Amino acid sequence: MANYTGADVITASDVTKYQPDNLDQFERAGVYLFLGRFFLPALTKFRPETEKDRFERMAEYYMSQYNMEWRMILEDGVEYDTDADGTIVSNEREPLHGFRRLIR
Repeated sequence: MANYTGADVITASDVTKYQPDNLDQFERAGVYLFLGRFFLPALTKFRPETEKDRFERMAEYYMSQYNMEWRMILEDGVEYDTDADGTIVSNEREPLHGFRRLIR
């Protein structure tokens, strides 16, 4: 498995090139995803014959936190600063849950 060093890690400025709106809403979920899916698995030994090591347990924890955070974001709605004035008003919030389907 690859080693992840500071040079290999995606930065917030990398993300804003592709998605410039409201990075802060997804920041916690992004950190959990990075830790659980990329960083901690790179540190573990993955020995199936033994109990899970510390990094495997931490990766599972952060993936569960990511899933919970992502679900809360979808339930709360995604916010877009459509007029780029630095504030989000009620008509710039888009609920994404209801009637058992995503609303777009």
